[in-house]
Amino acid sequence: MLSPIAKISLKNIESNCIYLKRKVNNSRIMAVVKADAYGHGIVEISKFLSSRKLAYGFCVALSSEIDELIKNKVLSPILHLGRIDLHSLSIYCNKNVYATINSLDDVEILSNVGKKNSVRIKAHIKVDTGMNRMGVRLNDLDDLIGCIDPKFLDIKGVYSHFSSADENDNSVENQVKGFNLAINKIKSKLGHIDDIHIANTSAILNRKDCNYNMVRVGLAIYGISSLRNYLVELKPAMELKAPLVLIKKIKKGESVGYNRKYISEGSMRTGLVQIGYADGLPPSFCNKGKVYFNGNACRVIGKVSMDLISIDISNVNINVGDMLTIWGGKILESKLEEVSKQFNNIPYHYLTSLSKRVLKEYG
Repeated sequence: MLSPIAKISLKNIESNCIYLKRKVNNSRIMAVVKADAYGHGIVEISKFLSSRKLAYGFCVALSSEIDELIKNKVLSPILHLGRIDLHSLSIYCNKNVYATINSLDDVEILSNVGKKNSVRIKAHIKVDTGMNRMGVRLNDLDDLIGCIDPKFLDIKGVYSHFSSADENDNSVENQVKGFNLAINKIKSKLGHIDDIHIANTSAILNRKDCNYNMVRVGLAIYGISSLRNYLVELKPAMELKAPLVLIKKIKKGESVGYNRKYISEGSMRTGLVQIGYADGLPPSFCNKGKVYFNGNACRVIGKVSMDLISIDISNVNINVGDMLTIWGGKILESKLEEVSKQFNNIPYHYLTSLSKRVLKEYG
């Protein structure tokens, strides 16, 4: 089939999880599978991690992601990292779903759901320790705790989120200090808390002092470092590939693609590859990106089209139908850490931009 394919190695995902388990010792791993498991397939990845007992549970951003996991019989704990969805309140009555409390309003909403359905809603309290995004601020925490009725709310955990764990500055220490204050406040009022977590992928890879008894891991599960440099211990789970569909010879002075952004400096052999921005390939690859075949780098020439790119194959022995690696291959410069640095971007953007047109092949 003439279509881009994301080849996803479950063996590499397992290897990454084993490495991460060693890094965090006895801390439970919550695998972040939001945004379609960073483009890898939320259902397939979650079921695989569950079946191999590689993750304790899963983190998602949207109630629709919770619903997708439940419909596919994922029974592990599911932590909803986002705001309470007023249109899907019944979803929090599921035994394996944990809501996040970000504000006093959330306490009231969830308590009413619990009361109406005669259940105790499981929840984690998120504390804003310096990110200034989601979470209750430290100076509002006492009021929030005071409104919790344990008859209707079962507070299972407390967590926060680092703003800059990939950097070696004092922000992490400041956030940990605030987080410890929050933990002590919550424990003093509510008693034992099962799950305590603040460490994300960057904190796990960069530090050893903030794992607590649970961690949230996203990018590293998929074999990519969040520290901007490739780590040999992590094995990329995805190799994005696309087929060569046409070969052309062009002369000196001829242009390639929309708006004539590339002008040939001599006779050359070009190839058309079946992948474009509708598949998630960024327009920034125009005249700068590279794709790879049998260890050879082929430069992208001209603009990225909706469905196609043109590449220079003058010095490459390649035929129509051959598959080229877009990223994630064995060559170092094809790793997403390196691609991201070249374009001053982040690996998350490339992975989560893949469209439904890209087929997934698991192996």
